[in-house]
Amino acid sequence: MNAKRFGAVLVIVIPVGLAGCWPGGDDVRHEKHFTLQARAKEPLVLKLPGLPKKGFSWRLNESQSTGLERVGVEQIGWSYDSAPRGSGSYTRPAVLRVAVEPRQPGAVHLVFEYVRNTAGAAPSARWSWDIDIAPR
Repeated sequence: MNAKRFGAVLVIVIPVGLAGCWPGGDDVRHEKHFTLQARAKEPLVLKLPGLPKKGFSWRLNESQSTGLERVGVEQIGWSYDSAPRGSGSYTRPAVLRVAVEPRQPGAVHLVFEYVRNTAGAAPSARWSWDIDIAPR
């Protein structure tokens, strides 16, 4: 995906609170579901909170997702907000930005799983989006 095309991007912000409410924290919300409308050829950016320096990451579960032929999905990368006073970078919350490019009208179901970066680790959270893509 060309970075210049993100000049007019719809940003989907997932509100989060304190570090304990983040996936991987003490109060993990295992399942979250979101619904949104999109137009073909108008990119979206999903924001998923996490603690990458503690060995956690989000991955797209392609076997549980549907309509993947209608979208392009690409991880942009992690970004860090300002750290609260006294917090180290190891436990500092971050946000993974994921670009979603609607290519064709229709229904899409995306499932992202939050997992520790070790072989065979079970997901500690699963967030999904139902996206209804309208023609441009």
